[in-house]
Amino acid sequence: MVTAEEKKALFAELDVLRKELSELRGKLSSIRNEKENQFRKKEELNKKISQLIGNVKTSKNERDSYTSIVRQEKMQRGEFNIHIRQKLDELKELKKQRDTALAKLDVKGDYNSIEREIKFLETKQETTVMSFDKEKKLMKEIKDLKKKAVEFKGVREISSKIKALSKELNALRNQSDSVHSDIQHKAKESQEKHLTVVSTSTQIDALKKEEQETFNKFIEYKKQFNEINKIFKEKQAKFEEINAKVQEFRFEQEKVKKLSIQQQLRQKEEIVNEKLRTGKKLTTEDFLVIQSLDK
Repeated sequence: MVTAEEKKALFAELDVLRKELSELRGKLSSIRNEKENQFRKKEELNKKISQLIGNVKTSKNERDSYTSIVRQEKMQRGEFNIHIRQKLDELKELKKQRDTALAKLDVKGDYNSIEREIKFLETKQETTVMSFDKEKKLMKEIKDLKKKAVEFKGVREISSKIKALSKELNALRNQSDSVHSDIQHKAKESQEKHLTVVSTSTQIDALKKEEQETFNKFIEYKKQFNEINKIFKEKQAKFEEINAKVQEFRFEQEKVKKLSIQQQLRQKEEIVNEKLRTGKKLTTEDFLVIQSLDK
């Protein structure tokens, strides 16, 4: 038989457990929220990292593409420069030939003026009467001019070659400059993509570190939750065990109370029955007793 003191101790312990369980529920709810927040944050970071890794791959491909084009165009420009140097050597040689030929010519003016002078002197020879010596001198002058004209014509041919070669050189230089300009543009694009790769990679490293820290917090909250939940279940089991005993006490108390009430009603019933047999007047309380008995 449980004593009153033991019952009192059980009720007190039940109240303590009820309070502790309420506090533990609050802690579990708070930790669960923190745990879920850390897990959600980790998932968001992981998603962001995946997106940035995709961006890095795209930037790397673009950078490598630009780098490949730059490499090819540098080779192309190198070929242009080789041709330019070859053409410059040819041009230098032609100018040397032209200057040498011009140095041999002791004549003023150009090829056309020499041709006009020859025609003028030939016409003069044909239409003018002159002495044999003068005509001989004139013919010598015409012969010398024709020789100069032949030499001058050679200079003209060299000059034409120089002009054509200069034009070709200009075209090669323009092509080389165009390729060089494109190389600079592509190299700049490649550098920008490289800087993007480096910057994004740094960002990814930082996010991975943050993700790991977040995951560690998640694990720690999960550990705390499991530990507290274990304590909660132990106390819950203890609470249910004591509560079951308390309910038994209450059931016994109710049973005793009912028996006491029933005994009191039987006593009052006997009194009411006695009054009914003897014809005594019934009170309000007596009528209440009769109603209780009916129920």
